Amino acid sequence: MGLDTAAFNECLDSGKYTSIVQQETNTAQQIGVQSTPSFVVNGQPIIGAQPYDQFVQLFNSLEP
Repeated sequence: MGLDTAAFNECLDSGKYTSIVQQETNTAQQIGVQSTPSFVVNGQPIIGAQPYDQFVQLFNSLEP
């Protein structure tokens, strides 16, 4: 994949994004996310793999 593992490990070890990841994890847990894939669309959680048509219906319901 061409990943620069040294740069990745340095970034990971630095903890630069630890607080952001923790905030997102807390938010996900508060809305009931316990697995992947999970999505939040306009505040509505969609848990688990869902058919494409379900996303289309949701997006269409959001249009003005």
